This record gives sequence, structure tokens and C-alpha cells, in this order.
Amino acid sequence: MKKIFVILLSICVLCGCTSDVEDATGSIYGVVSYSNSAEPVKGVGVELYILNNVDDLTYKGDLLLRTTTSDDGSFSFENLNIGSYLLQVVNDGCETASYEVTVEAGRTARADMQLVQLKDIGLKIVTENAEFDDKDYEGYVFLCGRFLYIDEDCAPIDFGVLYSKNSNPKNNGTRVVVSLDLDYGSLDYEDYISESEWIYFDCPVDNLSKGKYYFQAYATNKYGTIYGNVLSFEM
Repeated sequence: MKKIFVILLSICVLCGCTSDVEDATGSIYGVVSYSNSAEPVKGVGVELYILNNVDDLTYKGDLLLRTTTSDDGSFSFENLNIGSYLLQVVNDGCETASYEVTVEAGRTARADMQLVQLKDIGLKIVTENAEFDDKDYEGYVFLCGRFLYIDEDCAPIDFGVLYSKNSNPKNNGTRVVVSLDLDYGSLDYEDYISESEWIYFDCPVDNLSKGKYYFQAYATNKYGTIYGNVLSFEM
């Protein structure tokens, strides 16, 4: 009887250890689709990088895992250590899609990504960085981006940034539109934009409370709207 009790106790201890291990990891799930049609992209590679330096999100760190999307465009990464990661999807004829995601213990982080087919819209957009010109001015930041278009017919008619405390700012995020009248002097629109050259812009945002924010640049032309990679900053 004593021997049976010891065996049962050992099983309970092992089960407890297994639970602790599982709770110390998390997972990522997402769907890759085309931005102009929401059609799922199947058979495309998704790369997962470790963000070794979260203060510099342009450095994506070391490649950890690769996977391929299923027929419904979905992908997943399981049993990941808690921390910050960067997802990247590269597909011929499309703008590279990047997405920063934080994995929490015992939870599945949602990370949907959209691929922009450049031949359909003729416009590229990149989220640059968050700049704090005056760190003593609490709650104030410049959110920066850049765009490029292939010809005048594809020039953007609206561009700026979206930001949110949610990791997917284009869903119900706050939109900040670039103002050419005030922020860039007396330049009119035709003088400001230029074919085949990257155009850099920044959007001032103030009165932000403390916490972590996510943001991405966007641009719209007559063919549709595209979104840049998602970055983050902390106030």
C-alpha cells in the first residue's frame, strides 16, 4: 500500500511540473491574406525572429522558426518562451509584411498579416520609428513613416499613421493624417510628392498616457489603402 501511495504521489508531482512548463510558454496564431481582397494566402512562408533588442525594432534579431501557411492562410507557432518576437512574410510581387508580437505565458497571441500586391496599387509604405524630441514634454511623440509610388497615377491622396494600445492599430486605432498646409511649410501637394523617391513624413501626437503603444504608417491612393509594418513605443 505504501508503495502504491509513493507511485501516485510521484505521478502528481510530475503532472504539476508539466503544468508549470506549459504555463511558462505561449503561442502565436495568425492568418495571412491579401490587403485588397482579404483572400487567404496559402503556401507562403512565415518567419519568426527573436527581438533581442526591443529598444531598436529595426533590428529583428535571430531567426528562430519558419512555417508555411495552410490552405486557409493560417499559421501558428507553439511552445514559445515568453517575450518579444517579430513575424515576417516575404512573397514575390508583394510588400514584405512584418508584425511585432508579445508572447505571454499560457496565452495565444493573435497576429494577422496582410500582403500588399504592389502591381495592383503601385504604392509602398514603411513605418519608420517613434521620435521623442523633448523627453521632458510628457505624452508627446513624433510617429514617422515613408512612402514610394511608381507613377503619378498611383500617388497617395491620404497618408499618415494609426496608433493604438492594441497590437493591431489598423483595427479601431487612432488615425493621424499628415497636414501639408502647416507641418511642411508652404509646399503644395504637387511639389511635396515625387515619383520614384522615398517620401518621409512624421505625425505629432500628444496627450498620451503612460503605457505601450503600437503604430503603423498607412497610405491611400485611388486604388486602395496599404499599411506599413507594426512597431511599438512606450511613454
